[in-house]
Amino acid sequence: MNPNNFEHILKHELLEDFERKSEKDEWLLSRFIEKYVHTMSASSAFDCINRLADVLVDIEYRKYTGVLLEVLSALVRKSDTTEIPVNLLTNIPLIGISVEKNTAYCKTVFSEILSFYRMTEI
Repeated sequence: MNPNNFEHILKHELLEDFERKSEKDEWLLSRFIEKYVHTMSASSAFDCINRLADVLVDIEYRKYTGVLLEVLSALVRKSDTTEIPVNLLTNIPLIGISVEKNTAYCKTVFSEILSFYRMTEI
């Protein structure tokens, strides 16, 4: 999948639907990950991590930090490499600031992502 397409789908399918339907549809995120992330190649997932890292630091999407971290976690596992995509590496400190202001669950997911890349701190 083209990373530009993924970013568009992420913003316009998942996040817009999440805003409207998350209370009624608890499987929305799982279906998104299954439909888009699980069907990607490892190299596509790696490329999409860079786009998602940019979305995670965009103030407009801060309220979706938890959802975006779940998608990021799925992409990281799908990429099947401990090589850190450049945009993610660059944005880790900003993502960390956003995560610190969020729930304990977000902190756990972010810690797991960092652990995957053998990083323990921001």
